[in-house]
Amino acid sequence: MRVYHSLSPQNSNHSAKNSSHLILTYREPIRLEQILADTLANISQLPQSSQETLNEQLYWTGASVFSSLQHPNKNEVLQKLNQLATQTGTAAEAEFYNQLQQQILNLVIGQRLFTPLDYDRVRINKNANPLVNQDLTLVLPNRPSTILVLGAVKQSGYQTWHIRQDAASYLDKAMPSATAENSYATVIQPDGNVEQHPIAYWNKNHHDIAPGSVIYLAFDNLPSGFSQLNDDIVNLLRNRAL
Repeated sequence: MRVYHSLSPQNSNHSAKNSSHLILTYREPIRLEQILADTLANISQLPQSSQETLNEQLYWTGASVFSSLQHPNKNEVLQKLNQLATQTGTAAEAEFYNQLQQQILNLVIGQRLFTPLDYDRVRINKNANPLVNQDLTLVLPNRPSTILVLGAVKQSGYQTWHIRQDAASYLDKAMPSATAENSYATVIQPDGNVEQHPIAYWNKNHHDIAPGSVIYLAFDNLPSGFSQLNDDIVNLLRNRAL
């Protein structure tokens, strides 16, 4: 079991190769509760800066566990975006696809196991405390101050998170393209939960967005052969490590 402080370029200056981390070794299968308890007990082994950050700002909502830090579909999605950029009719459209391709390339996207990781919940709920019998990577990020906007927008990237600010407001700043979906945005919350948030004037309704979320604005009317690309991208984004 490898335990990383953070893998996101937005949360730290670390990468999967040089990130501050613990390695916990067990000779037999063990409950998730014990792994989390051992992790908290061994935070003192991390560099001092990581200890202080984890103790003060540990963000259980964005904690994640992975069977691998490589996702089998990431390269395929990147190739499709490259094809769209090459085949599209205008330089402006090509730039949207190139921009998204680079953003996805820079994210740490693995094979995430979607199980609750809040320590108190795991401790008191038997169903949230599975037996772990494989090598896993646990990512415990500090609380982010940003959200990430991607997709059919002119200015993708990180924006400062604001309490009670909705998807439409973040997207206004990112400037949706003419090829964008205009009724709903897909929001991937830090726990991997995927939600559809209304963004049009006729259906606008407030939905909270947590720090560390991704707002993905889908491309409308993709060419034949690319109809599943938006869904494939969303699936990658819910497997992202903070």
